[in-house]
Amino acid sequence: MSIAFTSGEPSGIGPDIALIYAQQERHEDLLVYGDPDVLISRAKLLNLPISLKEHKTRKANELSIYPIKTKSMVEPGKLNPDNSDYVLSLIRHATKDCVNKDCGGMLTGPINKAVINQSGIEFIGHTEYLADLTQTPKTVMLLATDQLVVVSAPTDGKMFTELDSYSYAEEEMHIRGQEILSPSFSFSPVNANYLKISVKNIGKVPHWHEASSEPAWIFVDEIIIN
Repeated sequence: MSIAFTSGEPSGIGPDIALIYAQQERHEDLLVYGDPDVLISRAKLLNLPISLKEHKTRKANELSIYPIKTKSMVEPGKLNPDNSDYVLSLIRHATKDCVNKDCGGMLTGPINKAVINQSGIEFIGHTEYLADLTQTPKTVMLLATDQLVVVSAPTDGKMFTELDSYSYAEEEMHIRGQEILSPSFSFSPVNANYLKISVKNIGKVPHWHEASSEPAWIFVDEIIIN
């Protein structure tokens, strides 16, 4: 059964992820929901060979495509609110196919919440949107980690120096388990070409969670640098 992949914001890295992944033969069929023209033009930009198929394929340099057209022209790196409904339509179609068991699961490419809201569409995030589409009354997103460290790099990108860090105890994590954690950091201005953020996984899901003892996951949604 195919795995649905919503290619996300067309001017972002979602299409790139699908194209790079398609360069090798794989064990599963990845069904990409997106604009074929965007994928083809991005492949040319990245100098990657690709052939789009409207049937299942696991071959290298081929991708299964669920064609959905963007509303406006796409320029890599340039957000366009006009394509916001297109971005959400990818999720709607993929969700429908998963619910109907035409796909075995769904992976979502990166999207930009701000530009979607800028278009006049109220949008909080993937979790809430999927809950509404599937009429799921309760959803859980768990961020399980005991320390988040921010470091910067000098111009050579080799020696990293810690600038700030964030950590919290398990009892606080229990409270945080019902909401999204948004840590913030502050440090003196530095000259650096790179910024590295290290997140330490807790390993196993805590005892109080419904998925206790299962491997913990870390989800990072947005990183904002002022």
